[in-house]
Amino acid sequence: MAQDADAFGAHLAAGFLTEGGLSRAEALAELRRYFALYKDLEVGTAGLESDRSGAAPIARFRASFAAKPREIRGLAGVLPDTARFRFELTLVEEGGGLKVAKASWQRIEGG
Repeated sequence: MAQDADAFGAHLAAGFLTEGGLSRAEALAELRRYFALYKDLEVGTAGLESDRSGAAPIARFRASFAAKPREIRGLAGVLPDTARFRFELTLVEEGGGLKVAKASWQRIEGG
């Protein structure tokens, strides 16, 4: 996976907000920090479900992350090598396509 926060940000709506209250700019800054701490980042997704019954489309899926933390003193054993999460994204029409307006996630234990 190319570690390009700007390319990732192109898929976020201007008013993007996480369940935890991070704005689009804050979420992208956090992503840049993770990219700086990890090398060889791999992401896999599974179990995509979509729900178009409400006012806005919702996508749900599981994501698995595997990466090697960069060799920075003090990080050994602090950053996980793998993690799994369950995501829920609310989508909106913006700029001629669908973009992520809201995101929430929870870690799936055991990974």
